[in-house]
Amino acid sequence: MTLGGCADWSGITPHVPARAANDLDAGHTLRDAAPAARAAADASAQWPMRQWWRVYRDPQLDRLVDAAIDGNPTQSIAAARLREALAMAGEARAATLPTLDASANLSREHWPQSGYYKATFPGENNFNNTATLRFDYPLDLFGAKRQGAQRAIDAAHALAADARSAQLSLESNVVRAYLRFSLQFALRDVARRTLVDQQRVRDFAQRRWQAGIGTQLEISQAQAPLPQSEVALEQIDEAIALSRNQLAALIGQGPGAGDALQTPALQFDAAIALPSALPAELIGHRPDVVAMRWRIEAQARAVDVQQAAFYPNVDLVASAGAMAVSPVFSSFARLSSVGTSFGPALSLPIFEGGRLRAGLGAAAAEYDVAVGQYNDTVVRALREIADQVLTFQSLGRQQAAAARAIATAQRSFDLATMGFTRGLTDYLNVLNAEDGLLREERSMKRLQASRLTAYADLMTALGGGLAQPADSPRVQPPRIAQGEPVR
Repeated sequence: MTLGGCADWSGITPHVPARAANDLDAGHTLRDAAPAARAAADASAQWPMRQWWRVYRDPQLDRLVDAAIDGNPTQSIAAARLREALAMAGEARAATLPTLDASANLSREHWPQSGYYKATFPGENNFNNTATLRFDYPLDLFGAKRQGAQRAIDAAHALAADARSAQLSLESNVVRAYLRFSLQFALRDVARRTLVDQQRVRDFAQRRWQAGIGTQLEISQAQAPLPQSEVALEQIDEAIALSRNQLAALIGQGPGAGDALQTPALQFDAAIALPSALPAELIGHRPDVVAMRWRIEAQARAVDVQQAAFYPNVDLVASAGAMAVSPVFSSFARLSSVGTSFGPALSLPIFEGGRLRAGLGAAAAEYDVAVGQYNDTVVRALREIADQVLTFQSLGRQQAAAARAIATAQRSFDLATMGFTRGLTDYLNVLNAEDGLLREERSMKRLQASRLTAYADLMTALGGGLAQPADSPRVQPPRIAQGEPVR
C-alpha cells in the first residue's frame, strides 16, 4: 500500500496479553465450596442476589441501604460523571454525521472618498451582505471517526460499571457500619449483665459482713471491678453514638438522623454456595472487572484511531452563498448573487516528522497499560473471593469452639459463685471466673460480628449481584497486532 506515503507502523504492536480468568487456579478453597452451589442451583437461579444485604433480615438495615443509595453524595457524583460520558459519546458520534452550517453578515457601509482606501464606491452608502450554507459529509473511509465515537461509548460503559462499583461500595460500607453498630449493642448487653452480676455479688458481700460472717476485704474486693465496668459501659455507649453519626452520614443526612435508629435485630443463617463454574463465573459479575474490560475495548479503539491517521482523510464539501454590494438591500436576494461549490476535500500525511508513529506507539502502550490493569484486577478479584470464603468458613469453626469455651467458663463462674455464697471459697475465685466468662462472651460477640462482616465482604468481592451485560466485550487485541505495515 502507498496511501500512507512514507509513514508506516512497522514494529508498533501491543505486548501484554490479557489473562483469561479460567487460566488461573481457583485453589481448593473455592473448589471445595463450589459443590454446594450445584446442590442449590435449582433453588436459586441468580447468585449472589441483587439485594444481598436482605439475608440479615433486619428491616432497619434495608431502609438504611435504600436511603444511602438515594441520598449519599457519592451516588450523585457518579451519576453526573456518567451523564458527562454519555454526552461526550454523543458528541463523538456527531462527528461521523453530515453537518450543515449557515452564516450571514448584513451590514451597511459608507465608503470613504480617500484614494488611500481605493474604494469602489467613493462617498457612497451601500449594503454589504453575505450569506452562506456549507454542507460537510465525512466519508471516514478508514473508520477514524467511527472508532473514535465507539471509543467514547466504550468509555461510557466503563463509567457505568464504575457507578455500579461506587454503589456497591456504598452498600457494603452501610452494612459494615451497621454490623459494627449491632456489635456495640451486643457488647453493651454483656457489659450491663456483668455490671448487674458484680453489683449482686457486692450486695451479698455486704450482707455477709452485716451478718458477722464476712470481712471488709470481701466488700472491697467486690466493689473494685465496678468502676472499671462502668467505664467500659460508657465507652460502649460512646461507640454506639459515633456509629449513629456514621450511619447518618452514609445516608447523606445530619447526625440527627441517627438518633432514631433502634437496636438492630439481625437474624443471620446464610451459608456459602458458590457458582459451580470457577473462576470465570465468580469474577464475571464484579463491576471493576467489567469496567476494565470496557476500558481495554476503548483503548483498542484508540489504537484503531491512531492507525487510521496514517491514511488519507476525504470529506465531501458543498457550499452555496449569496453576496451583494449595492445601495438596494433587495439585490441580496437575486439569483445572480448566488454562487455554489462542490467537491471532495482530501488530506494526506506525507512527512510529519514521526508524529504518527509516536501517536500510535503511545496508544499501543496505553493499551498494554489497560491490559496490565485488567490482569491485576482479575488476580486480585480471585484472591479476595478466596480470602473471604476462607475467612467465613474459619469464623464458623471458631464460633463453634467459642461456644464450647463459653459453656465451660459459665460453669466455672456458677461454681465459683456458689462456693462463695456458701462460704467455701473466697471472692478471688469469683473474680477470676467472672473475668474468664466475660472474656469468652466478648470474644463470641466479636466472632459473630466478624462472620457477618465476612459474608458482606464476600458479597462485595463477588460483585453484589451485578448481572454481566450481554454485550460486555471480550478482551481482544487491537487489529494492529495482526496488521501489515504501510509501505
